Amino acid sequence: MITDQPLIMQQSATMQMPFRANSMPKKDHNAATNLILRQDTERAIQQSEAKSVVTSVYLKDLKSNIVLVNHNTDVEHFGASIQKVPYAYLLLQDLRAGKVKLTDPVSWTAEDVRGGAGFYDQPGSPTTAKVQDL
Repeated sequence: MITDQPLIMQQSATMQMPFRANSMPKKDHNAATNLILRQDTERAIQQSEAKSVVTSVYLKDLKSNIVLVNHNTDVEHFGASIQKVPYAYLLLQDLRAGKVKLTDPVSWTAEDVRGGAGFYDQPGSPTTAKVQDL
């Protein structure tokens, strides 16, 4: 049977037995879901840090107000790619409204560059480009 309910493995000393999360009392379902989420997150943190990626995670269940993961939250990070989302949204609004064209130039200073893997992140890279190239 196909269902959108998460499949959770109940482990005993002799065997693993699958059951559907919706067959559990709600409190137990939330606890099981939180446990899986915490374990998956901690595994992802370990994998990232094994590759020397500094990782910070704060994960909280807003229904129960329980903090599931609080890892390296005092470490400061540069937002990088996450900053693109609101800019892309605003840009799309301006493109649709005709306020901006894809061929319009965009300029920035060398001090605005933070470093990274992108073409415009490299030392000595151009400080102007068309909207469509960004």
